[in-house]
Amino acid sequence: MSRRPRPLPAAAALVLAAAAGVSGGGGGEAPRPGEGWRELRFAGVPATSYRNVAEDGRTVLLAAAEGSASLLYARVAGSLEATPVLRWHWRVDRLPAGGDVRRRAADDAGARVYVGFRYRPALVPFGQRLAYWLARMKQGEYPPYSGIAYVWAASTPVGTRLLHPDYPRLLLVVVRSGSDRLGTWVEEERDVLADAVAAFGAPPPPISHLGVMTDADDTRSSAAARYGEIRFEETECRAGLTP
Repeated sequence: MSRRPRPLPAAAALVLAAAAGVSGGGGGEAPRPGEGWRELRFAGVPATSYRNVAEDGRTVLLAAAEGSASLLYARVAGSLEATPVLRWHWRVDRLPAGGDVRRRAADDAGARVYVGFRYRPALVPFGQRLAYWLARMKQGEYPPYSGIAYVWAASTPVGTRLLHPDYPRLLLVVVRSGSDRLGTWVEEERDVLADAVAAFGAPPPPISHLGVMTDADDTRSSAAARYGEIRFEETECRAGLTP
């Protein structure tokens, strides 16, 4: 199997870099909206703290949750047909006590990496289009039609795949769990196209968003993680990749 980085359009590459915390301000400087960040907060829930920090000559994104939750995301544009493989680096230093993404009351995780797929009105039942329209009026853009979240869980077994109980077009995939490799940088790789087809039965719309989240609101505990580079790659041997 052969994989190699495939360049993205310049604008998308810049946003990807900002979303991964590898460009922008110096150590300790908080991300700014102009650097490609947007933060999605949840009503009545304190926001997780996100800031860029310097580590070993590079800039990474530090996330710290204290009974809190919020999603940091960036808009991107890309095709899974051209670049189906997502590769990223992350490190979890503290897991939310009692977190289990299978349970709504304990839906916290040390780290999550989100891939969102573009909203297409033709795919959405007429009655749900109003909700998308209202979201656009509030946020200035349509939210994704569907998505995948790759999770470093507190206790949910590796390999768990489930649709989120509140967002049935969001697939959760547990790629790492528990204290194994805790406090260590880990590189991950997923065939996003294969994961999407396995979950939804067909290739998804084009990529529209990338995001990260560390949360501890449901368990009223704490969590901490770091996010490094995130990039899409092409592969010349699709048959060798399994969902």
